[in-house]
Amino acid sequence: MDEGKAALYAAIIGFAAAIIGAAVGGWASWRAARHQVIGGAENEHRHWVRQERRAAYGHLIRGAHTLDESIDGVDRAAEEADRFGDNDDHFVQAVRTMANHFQALCTACDEIYIFGSRPLAESAVDLRQAYGTLVQATLKAGKLGLDSEELAQAQEDSRAARDIRSDTFGDFLSACHYELVGKKVDPTR
Repeated sequence: MDEGKAALYAAIIGFAAAIIGAAVGGWASWRAARHQVIGGAENEHRHWVRQERRAAYGHLIRGAHTLDESIDGVDRAAEEADRFGDNDDHFVQAVRTMANHFQALCTACDEIYIFGSRPLAESAVDLRQAYGTLVQATLKAGKLGLDSEELAQAQEDSRAARDIRSDTFGDFLSACHYELVGKKVDPTR
């Protein structure tokens, strides 16, 4: 074989290797870019869901604190109505406020059902039920005209409902912390 043919074969082989190398490199770059785009989109979606969850958990926590304040307002209004006898309007307004805050808490529970994990959604349902029981007990204890035995029973029911609500709220906070941070916490600390 003469030197001319050897150089021609070497050039053809080199050119073919360059083409194959470029094709393989292009394919590898395309796969890497595709993986990065898909991975970035999935990561962005996870980040968005986490933000929505955090917002929903915050809405429920703030709603629970607001409802607690309005329940205390109903208790105070009932005491004032018993003491002064003519303050029914204040009591009725406090009950309306409590009802509005309970509805807001129910809406926040619905947000958690949409965005939250299954354990948090179940915990939110438990919390809604505990607050529903507490609202009913508060209304019963605040009813005007109960005799002393009925009033004592209603107040005992209200205290028991508050204890259950407190435990359920602590469980909800612990579950939120675990989901967002990844560590179990003692809600009583």
